[in-house]
Amino acid sequence: MNKLILILIIIGTSIASCSKSPSQDELRECHDNQNLQLAEIRDNLIGEWELVMIMCYSNPMRETESSTGLFIEFKENGELVVTKSNNTINTTNWQIDERLTNMYEVVTDLEVPEIRGTIVSCEDRVEFRLSYIDLCDHRFKRII
Repeated sequence: MNKLILILIIIGTSIASCSKSPSQDELRECHDNQNLQLAEIRDNLIGEWELVMIMCYSNPMRETESSTGLFIEFKENGELVVTKSNNTINTTNWQIDERLTNMYEVVTDLEVPEIRGTIVSCEDRVEFRLSYIDLCDHRFKRII
């Protein structure tokens, strides 16, 4: 009986840990371990992403889940489409730029505030981080 309880606890813990969103430190560690270069960063962004969290570290610190219905699609042809509530609100061109050694950012023809900042990505998550200059980080989850 005790073994059964222990097994159930282990299974429950494993399932819970798989479904939770990684912390910023975990995401950074995963990103750094991949040692991605510019072309790989670009290829990993291609697809559709949903804004799921906004993290602002000014005083006081705020971390809020996003339910704005904002989606960003990075197309292979260099086009970027921003939709909100099924309406296209912005279309522009995009590319990746290496700002510092192994630190990449998305550069667009038109301003897209949600994707400004250093790219930190791993698996189905990407963050665009501006907290290093006391602005907000935006986390997206891959849809397609």
